[in-house]
Amino acid sequence: MRTSSTQSTVDATAIDSTQSHPVKSTVSKIRCTGSRCTAIAWRATTVAGMAAWWRPWRERSLVDIWFAASLSLILVSLAGQLPHEFHQLPALPPLALYFGMAAAPLFGGRLYERLSTARRRATGIVVGGALAALAVWQFQDSGIIRALYRPDAMNDALINAGTQIERATPPGALLVTVEYEEYGSNSPMLLYFAHRKGWSFDATSITPLVVEHLASQYGACRVAVMDWGALEARRPDITAWLTAHTAVALPDTHDRFRLFDVGCRK
Repeated sequence: MRTSSTQSTVDATAIDSTQSHPVKSTVSKIRCTGSRCTAIAWRATTVAGMAAWWRPWRERSLVDIWFAASLSLILVSLAGQLPHEFHQLPALPPLALYFGMAAAPLFGGRLYERLSTARRRATGIVVGGALAALAVWQFQDSGIIRALYRPDAMNDALINAGTQIERATPPGALLVTVEYEEYGSNSPMLLYFAHRKGWSFDATSITPLVVEHLASQYGACRVAVMDWGALEARRPDITAWLTAHTAVALPDTHDRFRLFDVGCRK
């Protein structure tokens, strides 16, 4: 897949040089340690949806169709849904509507008309305060503010490597990057910080044949590696193939970043 360096803001702080897959690590933190929170949310909304089935079809037909469509999306891409629960977000709006239909009586006037004015106000304050506290707790527990978009948590090693790759690469040159051990082909961070276009792979998908094809057919001329040690341990075939080519120096850069010339035209 060919990708270009995007102009939009990219979350550089999610990149941790000590992690083989930093984005996956950050998402795992947001998931409240594994899939526990996701499982709880799905069970709760499923119960709410089941409780809404007593509603007439004419009142919930649109929500049923919406939920069926989102569930179909999840089922056809189940392999990707397991490690990436955030892909299930399209199902949340219809599930929230199911919950709303099931919980509607709790917010109706008939339930509280027997209570005095003081008790109604007290109930509203208690319920509202509990919901607000739950929202604040969930936001703080997610770790988003601490982990993402923080200028004091930038991965300077990655940013500097991208700058050095840009300086060591002819303008307009197409790059092949190997960025993570797995699940990394959709996170072209080196391409972004090098301000270059090209193709991003992870250690499981890159092969010498792929690089040769991109070089001969599309003009790829440099290969950049984010973590040489991890790639060497997992894919000695690709590292042996790369070392047979000319290594390009990256001054003042961490040794795990490597750049190889596979046929750039000066």
